[in-house]
Parts: sequence; structure tokens; C-alpha cells
Amino acid sequence: MQEIDLNNPKNWEKNIPKRLWQLSWPSAISLLSFALMCTIDTFFIGKYLGKNELAGTGLACSLLWLIISTVFGLLDGTKTTIANAIGDRKTGLANQYFVASIYIALTVGMLMTLVSIFGILQGIDHLSENPAQANAASTYYFTRVLIYPAIFLIAVCEKNFEARGNTRAPMIAAILGNTCNAIFDYVFIVYFTYGVDGIAYATNIGTILQLCVLLYTQKNHTLNCLNWRIKNMLHIKQVWRLGKPQIIVNFLATGSFTLLSILVSLFSATDMAAQQIVLNVEHLVLLPVLAIASSLNTLVAQACGADRFELIKKTTKHALCFGLIFSFFGVTMFLFFGEELASLFIEDASVKKRAAQIFVIVAIFHIADAILIPVSNTLRAAGDVRFTAWVSSITAWCVAPPIMWLVGIKMGYGVVGGWLGIAIEIIIVTIIFSFRLQGNTWVTIAKTSRKSVLATNE
Repeated sequence: MQEIDLNNPKNWEKNIPKRLWQLSWPSAISLLSFALMCTIDTFFIGKYLGKNELAGTGLACSLLWLIISTVFGLLDGTKTTIANAIGDRKTGLANQYFVASIYIALTVGMLMTLVSIFGILQGIDHLSENPAQANAASTYYFTRVLIYPAIFLIAVCEKNFEARGNTRAPMIAAILGNTCNAIFDYVFIVYFTYGVDGIAYATNIGTILQLCVLLYTQKNHTLNCLNWRIKNMLHIKQVWRLGKPQIIVNFLATGSFTLLSILVSLFSATDMAAQQIVLNVEHLVLLPVLAIASSLNTLVAQACGADRFELIKKTTKHALCFGLIFSFFGVTMFLFFGEELASLFIEDASVKKRAAQIFVIVAIFHIADAILIPVSNTLRAAGDVRFTAWVSSITAWCVAPPIMWLVGIKMGYGVVGGWLGIAIEIIIVTIIFSFRLQGNTWVTIAKTSRKSVLATNE
């Protein structure tokens, strides 16, 4: 009996919701394990270490994510190029794009580690309200940046699996790595009474385990048929071409949020601790939408590779329906149980009150976010990366930071002002991207991108 190729749009176009679900549930579990890892880290810091340590870790995470998110933007080109090649049944070409991405991840990872240690780390002490917060931030940051290459290799392996329609392998690796992290959190914090460095050690150990599992799994799949020599520099060029605009988007968008976090950190340790709690809870609630959007990205890229552009809007509509259903659950939690959610992580009354205020603002833009994430993934997977880059970058800097400065700093509302700016920014971008998808300009761009990706020799 001939095996059905589920990466071929001909075999999933008649039941798009089923294929979305097949790809999404392993991604959702993988993201859930990651979100739980971050949530458990926050729990141990808030319950066992205190407000200043939680605020310091929040600042360090914002600075870490600035680098990680920027490089992840570059590696978005990995998934798009591989999925395009798979959609056109060019496995050898897909393997070459994977190899090129591995070299990119290793090179950029080592470079970013050096930049972080000899650059960012030197000024981190000046970005906190008090010395205890600054010490926690610098300690956590230094330990985490040492494994940037491993983090980026994990991203490449995950995108390679996802582009080939295999979301279960990354799920298993993530569960094992994040479970290991949670166990070592307890060992280092409760048993050995470490500070935030214990949390960082636990996260690094879990990350290394996750990478080892992914590489072992790759050995039984892609790696056996790989030629590790890059045959054509055009493979790196194509990954760079599709990832470059997203580098700009992620750097500017994350940079905007990092600036906001620095302002919050300087304003109040209470506000910074509250923000860290809200970020983890919001990520946990939003992960079903993120999983669906990741699967949508794969299907859209495969449809482009197979020259089936008429499937793209149809697939996106199904993803939007799934995402909106999940988002209503989050809105209810944020509106009515904000303080109760915060109390799970910390006993400080001022932090809990502040977190509850932020949760109300999160509820305002949560539904818009559930629309924006799938729509933006569709546009990027189709190759419309420049438009999304410009719009995201301009709004990221022209909306949230000025509102944070005016409402948060000048008017004295602190972190609430920053999150109000984020809410307005997300709503504006959602409207613009939705109109973009309804038009046909992106189709022409998608066809041009497809020709460029598939024209490269294996």
C-alpha cells in the first residue's frame, strides 16, 4: 500500500482543519512545556527568592530575548525555504537549506555570545532600580548567554522538522528538556539554596538535553542523507533573503519592548516583577494560537511550493477560527482572575495588584493578537516579508515607547502605560495586516519568492 505524502497539498486540501490539528497539537504541547518551564522558573524566583530577583530576571530575559528573537527572525528563512522545497518534492534541496542554516546558527550563536558578554553585560548594572535587582539581572544574563549556539541550533532543527510536517519530534525533545529544567529548578533553589544563577543553570541543562534529543532524532531522519559540505552559497543567500526582513522586524519590535522593559525596570522593581508574571501567564494562555500559526506557516509555505496559492486564504480562515475560540478563554481569565493568577507566583501585595491591572489591558488586545499572529504568519510564509517588516517596525517604535514615556513615566502610571501602548500597537497592526491579506498584492510577491527559492540548484 502506497504511503500518502501529507506534505503534498493535494492530500490535505480537502480536510484542512484536520491537517492543521495534526500539525498543531504536537506544537501546542511543545510550546506548553516551554511556557510551563518559564512559568515554573517564575514561580521559584517569586516564591523562594523575592521581588528584586524576579524583577532582575525579568530585565535579563528582556535583553536575552532581544538577541534570540532577532536571530530567530533570520532562521524564519530556514522553515520557508525547506517547506517550499518539500512542497515541490525537492528533498535534496531541502537538505541543503538545512545544512546552510546549521552553519548560520553556529556562526551567529558564537558571535552573539561574545557581543553579549563584552557588550551588553557591561552596562546591565545601570538599568535597574536597586543593586539587588541589578545583581540578579547580571548573574542570570551571563550564565544564559553562554549557550546561544545551542539555542539557535535547536531553532534550526525544530524548523527543519516542522517544514517537513513532523511536529512530534520537537515536541518530545521539548518535553524532556523542559522537564529536566523543572527538576533542576527544585534541586538548585530548594535543595542547594542557589539564587537566580541556579535557575539559569537549570535552564541551560534543560536546553542542552533538548538539543541532544533533537540531534539524535535528526540522525535517524535528515542527517543520514546529508552532505555537510555547502555545495552552493546561494542556499545561505536564500535563507538570508527570506530571513533578513524578519531580522529587522524582530530586532525593532523586540527592541521596542526591551526599551519599555528598561524604563519599567528603572521606574520600579514592583512594576518589573508584575510584568514578568504577566508575560509568563499570557504566553501560557496564548500558546494554542502560536501552535496553530506555526502549523499554518508550514501549510502556506507548502502550498506556495506546490503552486497552489488559492489554498492560502482558505487555510488561514480555518486557523483564525481555531485561534479565536481559544482566545475567548484567555480574555475571561485576564479580566476576572488577574490578582488570583498573580498570587500563584508571589506574596507581595503591591506586585499582585499591579499584575491585575496589566491583565485587564492584556484582555483588551488578546483577541486582536489571536488574529494578528496567524495573519502575519501567512504573509511571511508567502514571502511578503518586506511589507510586514516595515509595518511592524514603524508601529513598534512610533506607538508603544512614546505612550510608555507619556502615560507611564510623565503621568506616573508606570508599567500600565507601557502595556496600554502595546495594546494600541497590536490593534493597529492587526487592522493593517488583515487588509493586506484581503488584497492580492502579496500573491504576486509569493509567486516571485517561490521561483527564487526553487530555482536554486541542489
